[in-house]
Amino acid sequence: MGNELRVVVSELSGRGNVLSRAEELGLEVNAEYATNILQRIKEMESRGFHFESADASVELMMRRAQPNYHPPFELLDFMVVVEHRAGRGLFAEGNVKLRVQGEVVHTVSEGNGPVNALDYALRKALRGHYPVIDSFHLADYKVRILDGAPGPAPQLAY
Repeated sequence: MGNELRVVVSELSGRGNVLSRAEELGLEVNAEYATNILQRIKEMESRGFHFESADASVELMMRRAQPNYHPPFELLDFMVVVEHRAGRGLFAEGNVKLRVQGEVVHTVSEGNGPVNALDYALRKALRGHYPVIDSFHLADYKVRILDGAPGPAPQLAY
């Protein structure tokens, strides 16, 4: 009871899983399209990405590969600053610059962490062009450290 069939797309998937997922999304695709998507997923997973529980990421990848896809915006720049400020404790500020429908939009927002700050800044930048953004919310995200090895110590010159 309460279970539902879920097609998982990952590096271990075959073209059938990609084709089945595309059908669920209402996308018209062929075997070549499925092969290309699967190859891209395998390349990304070999670099440390994980798609088993990232259905929205797979969907975006599949939609972006459609021949008639037009991006709703272009990310130009982003920056996050996390610091400790006297009297406030930890503080995160997200800065986003986008091109939306030919207009460059640059916004800054505060948040309770770096992901929250970027989420708020992105929403602020998109709200004027896509007011439906207010009906969406960030439900989950995962942070993975892809290479835990420490980097080289900085070389200081005096």
